[in-house]
Amino acid sequence: MNYPPPSENRPFHNWQSAEWDHLLEEACISLGGDDELSPYSQRDRLDRLSTVQGANTMKNIPAGVLLPLVKKDDEVFLVLTKRSNDLRHHKGQIAFPGGKVDLLDATVLAAAVRETHEEIGICPGQIVPFGKLPLYETGTGFIISPMVAKLDPPYIYKREIKEVDEIFEVPLAHIANLKHYERRAVCFEGIERHFWVLDYKDYYIWGATAAILNDFACRMDKAYKTP
Repeated sequence: MNYPPPSENRPFHNWQSAEWDHLLEEACISLGGDDELSPYSQRDRLDRLSTVQGANTMKNIPAGVLLPLVKKDDEVFLVLTKRSNDLRHHKGQIAFPGGKVDLLDATVLAAAVRETHEEIGICPGQIVPFGKLPLYETGTGFIISPMVAKLDPPYIYKREIKEVDEIFEVPLAHIANLKHYERRAVCFEGIERHFWVLDYKDYYIWGATAAILNDFACRMDKAYKTP
C-alpha cells in the first residue's frame, strides 16, 4: 500500500499510525533477514584504525539495543535514556536501552527486551518488534544489533536508578530529518576524531547512538522515496 507524501497541509509529524507502520517496516530489515554491517560503522572503524590509540579492540562482544517507539496523539516518539554519571563507562551519555548478550539470552532481541525491562521498566509483553537495523561495531569491541519495536500502552517508565539518570522521548520526525545530523571532529591528545551528533533540546546525542539513528534516518528516507 502506498501512502500520499507529506505536504504543506499535511506535514510529516501528522502522519497516521498506519503510515508510520508502513514506513518503518520498509526501513527495517526483517528479524529473519541476514545481518549486515552499517556503512556508518565501517567508516567509523576506518577512522579509528587510522591511529594506534583509536584502534578497535576486536573483542566482538554481541550486544542488543532496542529502539522503542511510542505513539501519542498521532505522533510517534523514540524512547532514549541518559546513562548515570556513576557508571564506569560512557557515563552521562545518551543511549538506547540495551546491553550485552548474556548466556541465558536466546537471541540478541531477547537481550534487548530483557535490558529494556530492567532499565526503563517496560514489560516484555508490551514490546512488538518491527525488525532490525544494520550492525554497528563500537571502538570498545561491541557488535551492536539495533532492534526497532513499538511499545503497547500504558507508557509507564521506571528507571533503574543505578544505571539510568533520565528517560525521555524524541519525536521520530526529528530523528528522521537528515538535516538534523552533523559530522563533527574533536582533537584528543593530538589526534583528530570524527563522530556523528544529533542535538535535541538540551540533549546532546553523539557517537554510536547518533550513528545508528542516522543510519535509521537514511533508511527511512530511502523507503519514503521508493515508490
